[in-house]
Amino acid sequence: MFHSINGYIFGNLPGLVMKKGQKVRWYLMAMGNEKDLHTPHWHGKVVTDAVRHMDVVELLPASTFTVDMLADNPGVWMFHCHVADHMEAGMMSTFTIYEEPKRSCPIGFVSGNFWNPSGKYSVKVKNVSGKPIKQWVLTSEHFLAPQYLHRPFDANWPASGPMATGGEQTLEKDSYLQGGNTILGWALFPRKVLFEDGTTWTPEQHGECFQVYWREKEHPDLVVLPPSQGDTAQED
Repeated sequence: MFHSINGYIFGNLPGLVMKKGQKVRWYLMAMGNEKDLHTPHWHGKVVTDAVRHMDVVELLPASTFTVDMLADNPGVWMFHCHVADHMEAGMMSTFTIYEEPKRSCPIGFVSGNFWNPSGKYSVKVKNVSGKPIKQWVLTSEHFLAPQYLHRPFDANWPASGPMATGGEQTLEKDSYLQGGNTILGWALFPRKVLFEDGTTWTPEQHGECFQVYWREKEHPDLVVLPPSQGDTAQED
């Protein structure tokens, strides 16, 4: 038997995203029987009710609880029930506090094509930095599930050459022999940009200036990427 939050288990709950400085109200409700005694717990933050400041609250079956939070600690934080059996059965998730970008992006995304029979993946980008770019590299990650962002071993998309101010380039890669059509979405973002004047741009946080291309065109946009997981080599 699983214990879930909004029907999701083991970190797959989407939508718990807030901007730094926002005042957030959490509405908690529990259902079930005498076994469903829950203790929602927030990592990295405290919440308040009318009289208390705490990071864990008690929630009985068929009861509700409302608490407030000031989202002032950016990061990806755990949110779970503190009953050990419930955690082991899936009652855990994450919530994200993000900061709005403080600088403009040097590269903009024009279009992407990842689900086609041509045997190629392609993405068109534009230099929106206001000055010529000498060298640049994009990196990519895959959405294998709505909250499962995976970094492949061949993540980088090296540029074919310099890009003039306002110029556009189309990059291509061979499509995967197997499994490519099962990818829900592609997240792309600049990894490094070297300008003709010798200055460089590198991301200050994971996924800065990202663009996601979804297999389902109606998929809602994201304001921040979930944490990614990468391939690791295993020793023989």
